[in-house]
Amino acid sequence: MLLHSFSRCWFLVPLLLTLLAADSKSLSGTNPGSAPRAPAGGDKGFREVQVLRGHKGAVFGVAVTPDGRRILTTGLDGTLRIWDRATGKELSHIQAHPNWAVGLAVCPDGERAVTSGNDKTARLWDLATGKELRRFEGHGNFVWAVAVSADGKFLLTGSHDKTVRLWELDTGREVRRIECPSMVWGVALAPDGKRLLAPGSEGVRLLNAATGAEEKVLKGNSLWKAALAFSPDGKRALAGGGGGQLFYWDLETGKLLHRFDGHAGATDPARIMVRFIAFSPDGKRAATTGYDATVRLWDLEAGPELARYDWRPADPKQYMLFGVAFTPDGREVVAAGVDGQVRVLQIQKDGADLGLRCGVGQFLALDPQPR
Repeated sequence: MLLHSFSRCWFLVPLLLTLLAADSKSLSGTNPGSAPRAPAGGDKGFREVQVLRGHKGAVFGVAVTPDGRRILTTGLDGTLRIWDRATGKELSHIQAHPNWAVGLAVCPDGERAVTSGNDKTARLWDLATGKELRRFEGHGNFVWAVAVSADGKFLLTGSHDKTVRLWELDTGREVRRIECPSMVWGVALAPDGKRLLAPGSEGVRLLNAATGAEEKVLKGNSLWKAALAFSPDGKRALAGGGGGQLFYWDLETGKLLHRFDGHAGATDPARIMVRFIAFSPDGKRAATTGYDATVRLWDLEAGPELARYDWRPADPKQYMLFGVAFTPDGREVVAAGVDGQVRVLQIQKDGADLGLRCGVGQFLALDPQPR
């Protein structure tokens, strides 16, 4: 039984070792985000336009407010930080959790956000005042992921305790609990709030949010899924995790449309992981981060990799990348790393700014809802 449990969770070992190392640096007063960065190399289609430094330790969650003016981040130091997108300056920060703050979702009004952490809670915050508005308690372990419905009425959480839970955002009442076969690092709620995605033993489970009934099992490979997302129209889904592969399904038929293998090329098995996913506002592209220290942009319909950014951390051991999000205009991708940095990457085509011209809309790594 112990060997079986280890075989399912082996990928946690490098993560925990890396995070503990980052934590020891932050406790000793060293901010990995302030260290000089090695020159980027191997980049294709991305141009780095901004680096945000301030977290003491790894940065997990990334979100962009619907108006595109603020970037939100959560990290190992337990803080929720608010940044001015135009200047890159930190506007304020909130001590959101005693230790690790991992999950992050911005509400549709752009004035509130939800965080989650290793204190077994999720918390709703007023971004203007820094006041905690509500606390969601009940999970028995780390709450790794959160997502808010497009109408702002519901919160979805995923935990190390092997459950996904649906809550009323305004009351804090738990309305649905779904048991999973393993720890949950990623959750997704459909734009209309009627369906959700959760990891299963044979694939990704598509569930009815109101009843918890399973509608479909989306099959790709048997490896654990760390990241899940609905398309802006709710008709497609993405999942990634162990094996470094990204899977793209049609939800009406359950058919696998594409499999993307870009993050699967690392020689070290510990680095073969898709960690976070974000749909572009028009739903035609996706951005991913992985443990191979790359950010990648994919054409979901045609299949090819459109862009790649090599993180090149100053410390080669800090290779893990976490949160990723598009800006509302679809022109930029924001990503976070274990090295304490948040980088804003402009999407390029033949050396020029690539405007996706999708109008208003947003897809967030930990809050996969259109805005």
